[in-house]
Amino acid sequence: MASAPPLGSSTVVSALRTFSDGREMPPVVTAPSVDSSLTRSGQLVGTPNYMAPEQVTGETDSVAPAADIYALGGILYCMLTGHPPFHAATPAQTMSQAVAVNPLAPHVVNPAVPRDLSTICLKCLHKAPGDRYATSEDLA
Repeated sequence: MASAPPLGSSTVVSALRTFSDGREMPPVVTAPSVDSSLTRSGQLVGTPNYMAPEQVTGETDSVAPAADIYALGGILYCMLTGHPPFHAATPAQTMSQAVAVNPLAPHVVNPAVPRDLSTICLKCLHKAPGDRYATSEDLA
């Protein structure tokens, strides 16, 4: 019988990979086995389909409210199209798409989506945090 992991340990889900430009992707880590409210410095945390590029690349100094705007854009995209902006066979591939690929415009995926709403959604999903809405109030 396999033994349980030590209390507080994390499990690496995927090995360290690199992006197409050669930058290393942090490993995907599950939550600690006991207290999931505790995270470790530098630990990658989030749902890959909605993680901002700066989260995926491990640029922790760049993760700010703009990452929340990105996630809101991802949720809006899913509501408009029926699927998240990025989805691949593995979490690592999904995160790589978030960094390197632009999503199709929602109005292209679903012609019933008004073009203005599609534009709002895509502004939330810009790769560069400074190109997104600055605040949720600006988004509203």
